[in-house]
Amino acid sequence: MNGTTPRIEIIKPFSDAIEMTKVILFRPFNLSKWCVIGFAAFLSNLSGGGYNFHYNFGNWNGSASSHSSSSSPPFSWHDSTPWLLPVIIVVVLLGIAVMLALMWVGCRGKFVFTDCIVRNRAAIAEPWREYGREGTSLFVFTLIAIAIVMAAAILIAVPVGVLWFSTASDGFSWPGLIAIIVFAPLFLILLISFGFTRELMGPVMYRQRGTAMSAFRQVLSLVRGHPGEMLLYFLFLIAVGFATAMGVIFLMCATCCIVLIPYVGTVILLPLFVLLRSYLLLFLRQFGPDYDVWGGLAPSAPPVQASPPPPASPAV
Repeated sequence: MNGTTPRIEIIKPFSDAIEMTKVILFRPFNLSKWCVIGFAAFLSNLSGGGYNFHYNFGNWNGSASSHSSSSSPPFSWHDSTPWLLPVIIVVVLLGIAVMLALMWVGCRGKFVFTDCIVRNRAAIAEPWREYGREGTSLFVFTLIAIAIVMAAAILIAVPVGVLWFSTASDGFSWPGLIAIIVFAPLFLILLISFGFTRELMGPVMYRQRGTAMSAFRQVLSLVRGHPGEMLLYFLFLIAVGFATAMGVIFLMCATCCIVLIPYVGTVILLPLFVLLRSYLLLFLRQFGPDYDVWGGLAPSAPPVQASPPPPASPAV
């Protein structure tokens, strides 16, 4: 705009985010504030997945399987108790309802957590009410995106499965394997793109108070206009992720896995969550006033002091 283009940096926003994390959590240290912001971060993470599934592999050893096949008759719904199927259906529906409820809370929690960082305050109820419309819009967008991803998975899995079984010899199919090698990375890219885009949409919606679709279009425009910077930002996040994963593993060992306890672990790891969210906000503000979450604050509510975005450089 006006013959200038923003100069987008990758490392400087991260160093600024470190200083911002110190200001929010340690200058001064306030346990009550820490716990409230930790609860906001906990709410924000509810829509991010992370479900663990545990399997009992003890029943899959050779002796157990042979004993089961020799002494137990095959399962049949006709031989089961009449209430078993309705109970399973109810449990599945309740599980889906709980997952949707957690996702809805998590989408609204993202705005609560962002507000805590932007305004350097420990508040839950006020931003929860204020950004309810944006949170619900992000929730609906997430549901639609999940439906699209699941449809893509089915469209990929069915042809690959048909190809595998139609060309399999002794249980193996070279054409099926090639199809898996080709389509699996494409599906992985789709999943990563959805997650990355969704994270960028949150601050845009917070700043502009718009809908998820409007933020989605703007994020796509940013990615198309700055593909190199977005790729470097994503790669830098991967590097940070590897480094923090090692630290989390160390904390798991040092605290006897206390960090795995819901909310408690979030409070312990709160500096990490604040750092990563602050980095996202500081990175996006470089693209202009429309993406600066501190730009819309009233003078009576000053934000955390952060370095101003870099000046624009002349357009080539």
